[in-house]
Amino acid sequence: MRPFNISPPPTKQRKFLMQFPLPRNIFPVVELPLEQVQTLENNATSVVREIRDYYYDFLTTHHERVDLSEWKKLTTSSVSLMLAVGSLDGTVEDCMLGLQTPTSQRMQLKSAMPSPSQPFHEVAVKWAVEAHPFLVGTVMRVRDIVYLETTGFTTITGPDGAKQPLGYHLKHSIDLPDVHELTEFGIVRARLSYCYLYRQRSERVVDVFLRGFVCAMGDAPESLVVSTVTEIVMSIPKNLECAKMYKLAYLLKRATPPLKSSGSCKECSLCKRTVKPAAPGDIHKICCVCCARVCSSCRVVHKMLKVSPYKPGVTSEKMTFCVRCVRTASEISAALVAAHSVRDADADALPEHG
Repeated sequence: MRPFNISPPPTKQRKFLMQFPLPRNIFPVVELPLEQVQTLENNATSVVREIRDYYYDFLTTHHERVDLSEWKKLTTSSVSLMLAVGSLDGTVEDCMLGLQTPTSQRMQLKSAMPSPSQPFHEVAVKWAVEAHPFLVGTVMRVRDIVYLETTGFTTITGPDGAKQPLGYHLKHSIDLPDVHELTEFGIVRARLSYCYLYRQRSERVVDVFLRGFVCAMGDAPESLVVSTVTEIVMSIPKNLECAKMYKLAYLLKRATPPLKSSGSCKECSLCKRTVKPAAPGDIHKICCVCCARVCSSCRVVHKMLKVSPYKPGVTSEKMTFCVRCVRTASEISAALVAAHSVRDADADALPEHG
């Protein structure tokens, strides 16, 4: 594994017990020995296997029913373990596509990179720090985490006895000697371990299973833990929205400009409703992919993120798409988009992860 300098995430400067952004080069260059990399990967595999076995038991023994004598509602005062089950409209591959982070500007140490043949497989060590502006300095201190994140596919035997693909997304706290706790900045290192599983129930329905724990450590109130768990659970549907954005970005990169502008058209290109000609610079009435002139009923606006090779961080931009291109994007294979995003290391249109 190549050396990697873990730097603080770009965060707006705020005054609390400490200041953001943290000093650059706050950690030394980290280089993990091959043996340690293998150990981390083996540990991740073991955790995923354990959660998969628990899910299998949930499917077969408990017949997909949560034991209410074992699990309490999220609003209770003590949260040690968390369990979430449900379903989404979409596909497992779309869920996995929404997890992708193809930009190299993220703070991570990767031991397994996605490849065109395995675009959803990734193993990375990450560090994250988050401030809570209304609580820090009065109720609690800032938290950071160092964790192993893995995504990929395994298999599970379904209730009918047939093997099925099972998408997984694991986040698991680890200890690295070179990434010490930042006590001098008043930061508390939190601990977490949870895994999402995605299984295709039917053609357009994905079953989601989440199990794990979050421990804020230190003097954090129980309400913070409940809030964090809620955020983890509610982030699940965002994956499909992110997948939609990745597919639109895929179309954008391959769009061919028309020979003639449609800005002067007096009717919607889709429903033929009469519309006023677009004024110069009035690009929000024109589809960014096919450049068709569309009315308000036939267009949608999505916020896209652009990664600049000339400056750190990302910028957001609202873009207009016609419903026809949105439908075309939804029908594109998620595996195809993921494979192309691996090849296109300089991808500059990314979805905004809420």
